[in-house]
Amino acid sequence: MKTLPYKYSIRWIFILFTFFKIQAQQNIEQKQVDSLLNRLKTEKTDSVQIDIYKKLTRHYKKNQNDSALYYASSMADKARKMVWHEAMYISQKEILDINIKNENFNTAMPNAIDILNKSIKEADTIMILNLSRAIGYHYYGHQDYNECIAYNLKVKEIAENIPTSNVGDMYAHLTASYGRLGNYDMSLEYAFKVLDIYEKDSSKKIQKSNSYNNIAQIYLLSDRKEDIILSLEYSKKSLKISTENNFFFSKANALNNMAAAFMDLKKTNEAEHNALRAIELSKTHNLMDPLRRGYSILANLYYGKKDYDKAIIYNEKILEVSNAENDLYGQSVGYIGAGKAYLKQKNNNKARNYLNRGKSLAIQLGATNEIKNSYKYLYKLDSAENKFNSAFKNIKIYYQYNNSIFSKQKDENIKELEIKYQTKIKDQEIELLTKENILQSALTKQEKRQKQYFLIGGLVLLLMSGFTYNRYRVNKRNLTIIKSQKDDIEEKNKENELLIKEIHHRVKNNLQIILSLLNSQLNALPEKNVDAENIILDSKNRIESISLIHQNLYQSNNFLEVETQLYFEDLLNSIIQSHTDVYKDVLVEKKIDNCVIKIPLAVPLGLIINEIIVNAFKHAFDNTIKPEIKFAFNKDNDMYNIMVQDNGKGWSGEVENKKSFGMQLIKGLLNQLHGKLDVQGSNGTSFFMKIPFEVNAT
Repeated sequence: MKTLPYKYSIRWIFILFTFFKIQAQQNIEQKQVDSLLNRLKTEKTDSVQIDIYKKLTRHYKKNQNDSALYYASSMADKARKMVWHEAMYISQKEILDINIKNENFNTAMPNAIDILNKSIKEADTIMILNLSRAIGYHYYGHQDYNECIAYNLKVKEIAENIPTSNVGDMYAHLTASYGRLGNYDMSLEYAFKVLDIYEKDSSKKIQKSNSYNNIAQIYLLSDRKEDIILSLEYSKKSLKISTENNFFFSKANALNNMAAAFMDLKKTNEAEHNALRAIELSKTHNLMDPLRRGYSILANLYYGKKDYDKAIIYNEKILEVSNAENDLYGQSVGYIGAGKAYLKQKNNNKARNYLNRGKSLAIQLGATNEIKNSYKYLYKLDSAENKFNSAFKNIKIYYQYNNSIFSKQKDENIKELEIKYQTKIKDQEIELLTKENILQSALTKQEKRQKQYFLIGGLVLLLMSGFTYNRYRVNKRNLTIIKSQKDDIEEKNKENELLIKEIHHRVKNNLQIILSLLNSQLNALPEKNVDAENIILDSKNRIESISLIHQNLYQSNNFLEVETQLYFEDLLNSIIQSHTDVYKDVLVEKKIDNCVIKIPLAVPLGLIINEIIVNAFKHAFDNTIKPEIKFAFNKDNDMYNIMVQDNGKGWSGEVENKKSFGMQLIKGLLNQLHGKLDVQGSNGTSFFMKIPFEVNAT
């Protein structure tokens, strides 16, 4: 008799073991179901009956939809009689799930909506509340964010007028849906409403942790450093709660938010560390959404480091996770991220394919931020391929979406919401203290009046009351006049401020369009036309130095002055970035005293510094092993001192040529500023400039 080979014997043993294990599990489940059915026959407590209905519904949903629908409907009837909102909401969700499983989403939803409309006609507020929440939940799950918002808003007013209803999850859906559609100020408004609800209830720890994460994620979309720091603070609050209570999903989201904040703050090591922690946690507990986001953060991190191969790898991982979950938003993020990396590798066919697929999905979802990014990189791709008409159309659409998302007014709205939230708690404490003080004062006055003679007290009180009332009327009239005048002045100041901001904003955008046109012209030049290429690059650098001033002015509340620390840092980083393809290893050492200078000084000073440093990159380092540039700016007595120094070959051709355009520009601008110039050519080239304080006073 022949025996089976060893490896086949092991396989049969494993198959038999698996079979008996499944049979045993089914037997255990059947015993549990039988126990629930027997208990249901004798149980008299309504709340316990509802719990049994819920367990039976979820058991039969696996393979017997008719039985599941029967028990879910029984749960809904019982919950309605008890006016138990949460149980009604769960039952309506289960019924909707079962109907969708029996048919499909498109046929199940009209039935649910028909029931909702009948409930509205009958003014059945309880049914309206719970059915609308269930419909909104399913629209969000199917990524139809506009419909999710519509149905949650439909029930919002009804829910807010029922004291026992829980509107927290409704506000949470509005927060997430508005965020996906790019309406970040509305998203933040509802996020704070959610937080206000759950901070009052110590049992809602996971909801509070999720609320902190939602607020942190919205602040990450701002360009302001103070908002990124706020995002980090809210993320740490969420991380503390989720770690203490083992809320793994919330903890993974908090780690991702911290990683994104650290990346915006240029702390790449901390960013990578937190993103990897989030990915590891997500894999351990099968959390797909934070896993996708962790991959996205690492993809952007490596893209910023110019490691485009790794950026593509992590974007492909995003697509793998999103495709498995049918997550259209994640697919859009992955396609656009991979497309921009392929663009950097000059793989234009793949870049265009990925960017167009990402754009189509983003438009389908209405995901404003992803639509904006797709047009941005399609513009760059068209420029590289000399398709100037489509490049101009794409950059125009990009600026439209960019301004709609990151307008200054939205930034102000978000900042105002944060202030309202922080002051609300303080106002409640102050109100309580004020009431106590008023009560104590009233009691004291009453005791004093009781000690006085009735007649004398009455006369004095009458005289004082008349005098006080008269003074009150006079003061009230004066205060009304003063307040009206103050409001008029403030309104005019706001109008003037908005006009000035709009001017700087438009100047900055016009300069950016000029830079885009110069880029397109640069891409269209013949390969050997080096002189023309250098002229265009020099013009770009000069325009960029002016554009940075208007950008800083637009983003600040001071429209006449710029901070030297911020302006010179941005200017130097811009020049370095535009020349890294030629000299990647140039070390730039900066020592900048922070002060404010006015526009008439900032513009020519920026052009002078631009000319000197660009000249160093172009001419100084032909044979230099460790090229370095040093820049210093400080105040001394009554002078501004500027030093630009390189360790190159010294006395470049342009410095020696007194008639060169760059040197003429430097000397001409210094003459306007009544400045002095000293150039030294040994051990590299050094420019020392002194400009009197009074130039900044005009």
